[in-house]
Amino acid sequence: MSDNTLESALGRFALHEASLLVFLTDKGGKILQANPYAESLCGRTLTGCSLADIVLDFTGSFSLEAALAESGSRMWSIATASGLPETFYFHLLEHGSQVVLVGEYNYRDSSLLETRLVALNQEVSNTNRELQKKTAELGRLNEMKNRLIGMAAHDLRNPIGAIHHLSADLSQDTDTSRSDEEVEILSLIHDSSGFMLSLIDDLLSVATLESHEMQLNRKPTDLNRLVAKSMKLNRPSADRKSVTLELRNNATFAEVELDRMKIQQVLNNLISNAVKFSHHDTTVIVTVAADNTNAVVSVKDQGPGIPHADLGELFKPFARTSVQPTDGEKSTGLGLFIVKQIVEAHGGTILVETEVGTGTTFRFLLPLSQSSQAREAKS
Repeated sequence: MSDNTLESALGRFALHEASLLVFLTDKGGKILQANPYAESLCGRTLTGCSLADIVLDFTGSFSLEAALAESGSRMWSIATASGLPETFYFHLLEHGSQVVLVGEYNYRDSSLLETRLVALNQEVSNTNRELQKKTAELGRLNEMKNRLIGMAAHDLRNPIGAIHHLSADLSQDTDTSRSDEEVEILSLIHDSSGFMLSLIDDLLSVATLESHEMQLNRKPTDLNRLVAKSMKLNRPSADRKSVTLELRNNATFAEVELDRMKIQQVLNNLISNAVKFSHHDTTVIVTVAADNTNAVVSVKDQGPGIPHADLGELFKPFARTSVQPTDGEKSTGLGLFIVKQIVEAHGGTILVETEVGTGTTFRFLLPLSQSSQAREAKS
């Protein structure tokens, strides 16, 4: 094979088959011809384009003339059809008034990069295995924490409950020999022990929820009576602030499949919260209604409302918002977290609507049985 034939064969291979970028440009960088591999990589016809359109130079100062003045190869990144840049080592050859540019991968660099990627992949795999071990260990520790909290709260509940009830009995005693200071101390003992009981009950609930051991004892239940009972339980605290509890019953369903004790907990949390955040001489409206598929209970107060920036914190454990109870009442920060978990365990939804300066409405939806849905649709 003659030298000319060999050169011709190599030229055809370089232009049409090799993974090389080959451009023929004028001295200004206008592409006069590009090989098929270059056009395939860039995903478009390149004849007539400027080299500056495909060479990624974030300084905005790309100049073929300046590149020609330098010696040796240079490394340029090319904008590809995939959106990911690819880097080549370019050799520039002047050919009269034209320039031939040949771009090639540096296989030594590619091999080094591949070696580094393999090492990094191994490192990521090792780190992932360590994370899995740590996650399992954290899960075990969290389970142990929940058991300890549950045991401690359970053991504390009886003695604190006794203090609470005894202080209530002493406060109701008609003994007139007690000084005003003693009466105030008894009242403080009663209030503080009551808050501690509430905190213990919430901690027990959270420990149960986080251990995924909550069991629902669903039974057909008269939701209207359950709501009325919760309002009765919260009326004494409402009376102390001259807050009116108003029930609006717009539901026609007879019963709802639910866990009576847990939904009672939901109602008590929402109504007691509404009273805590209500101003004196205002009204808390509790509404029982239904849509086509759900029983709907809403609790609306006329309190300060909740700023939009605080809404994301509402249903998190131990969350605190910038809004404070209107009479300085205490809060565990667990109530709404528990409410959300219980409602969602029933397949329901908890919603909140609020306006600063006007008040807040919490609304929860519980799925109705098929028979209740049919009855509601007829009404």
